Amino acid sequence: MKVFARLLPLYLMIFVLPAACGTKAPADELEAIKYSGRISVGTSADAPPFESLDADGQIVGFDIDLVNEIGKRMGVAVEIQNLPYEYLMPAVQGRKINIAIAAFNVNGEPNQNIGFTDAYFVLEDGMAAVPRTNRPEIKNGPLAIAVPEGAVELTKALNMTIADMLADGFIEDLSQKHLLISP
Repeated sequence: MKVFARLLPLYLMIFVLPAACGTKAPADELEAIKYSGRISVGTSADAPPFESLDADGQIVGFDIDLVNEIGKRMGVAVEIQNLPYEYLMPAVQGRKINIAIAAFNVNGEPNQNIGFTDAYFVLEDGMAAVPRTNRPEIKNGPLAIAVPEGAVELTKALNMTIADMLADGFIEDLSQKHLLISP
């Protein structure tokens, strides 16, 4: 009994106090993003005008401006990682990044246990990007952002932000800035 009485304070310090301090894990991806204050975005900067490297080595383009505005509207910093195209889906699946944007054509992407947002842009005939060797050709159809499968709240938040950006003309202005056809 004396041993138990002596170990009780140690037990309380190790097991009870941390739980009482409110250190719970975020319930979902959106909560984790808001808690950390940043969203991690993967892209493959090899498809101008959507994403490419400028003369200074900075990632620029339509998709980059889009995710920066999404971060601004969500109130979080945007951290962009330039990855080879073939690593983007596994990085989203493994939750190494929160989302990926790389002119993903929802109709043309193989199902890799990935979710997609609503379309933010629809390519029409005549749209072309610089040919790449490591990714599929960008074809006509809707472009969307890749999200982890089951990230329901994050997908809802992104869809609402995309809808707002379409409604307020931000995406149309962005398409004109990058000399793309209107969304």
